[in-house]
Amino acid sequence: MFFKQAEERSSLPGNSAVNVVDSFLASLVSVVSINPDYKLSIRAIAILFNYLKNDPQVFKRFKPNKMIIKNMNLAQFILCKSI
Repeated sequence: MFFKQAEERSSLPGNSAVNVVDSFLASLVSVVSINPDYKLSIRAIAILFNYLKNDPQVFKRFKPNKMIIKNMNLAQFILCKSI
């Protein structure tokens, strides 16, 4: 349900609370980082990139550190033709 609703939009509702934006980002980063289901991870990274591109409040709050970037293993998604 979360993914379906997120895929139908390209941004969060205007003036969303900071904790809502942070929770949204944390959910997506967690799925990408630790979910063994590869197809679900691809959906999560596609949603994350879409929101980062289209929603200034999400872009502003996304501040991953090196450990998060490493755990997300973005290289596999960048090299993947499925996205």
